[in-house]
Amino acid sequence: MEGNFFDWSFTGKFSYSINYGVYRTSSTGKIFDGGINPSTDNIFPKTKQLSVFLETQKELQKGIYVGVQGGFDIGDLFDNSFGILLMVSKLFN
Repeated sequence: MEGNFFDWSFTGKFSYSINYGVYRTSSTGKIFDGGINPSTDNIFPKTKQLSVFLETQKELQKGIYVGVQGGFDIGDLFDNSFGILLMVSKLFN
């Protein structure tokens, strides 16, 4: 998702998933030697994950930009985490 509000540009990326195991443990999954693993239905609990990335930036003067990026993961697939990055950049032509 992208947009502008006044002189600020915004970007957002969002992902939500529900996970039930891995391919190699499915009834059709193959392991490295080509064999088939037995079905492991109901071994893995339903695992939810939300990942979000947000960014905004603004041009202050010709070629000088300021902005901020942030993101987080919440759920049981990955460890819960977050991060923020403050930016100042100069574009040379």
